[in-house]
Amino acid sequence: MDFDIKCVCPRTVRGRLLEIVLRGCKVRRKPLLTEFQRKRRLTWAREHSLWTIKDWEKVIFSDESQFYISGNQSSVYVRRRTHEEFSP
Repeated sequence: MDFDIKCVCPRTVRGRLLEIVLRGCKVRRKPLLTEFQRKRRLTWAREHSLWTIKDWEKVIFSDESQFYISGNQSSVYVRRRTHEEFSP
């Protein structure tokens, strides 16, 4: 099969994407906690508000962190419609 390959200017591609309302933007960070998570945390805090120091000495807390080996994750660009800002 023979294919007729044509070059397209990047400006043309951007223009066509804008015509269908897909604009380029930096990835939007999601809120740190959802409403559901906030409610669960508040419930947990209320349930444990009367604990003594002896109770708390039996608890171990841990935290998770993200580390990126290459690239700056804050400069990722995506194409989305305005109401899709937090879509995956």
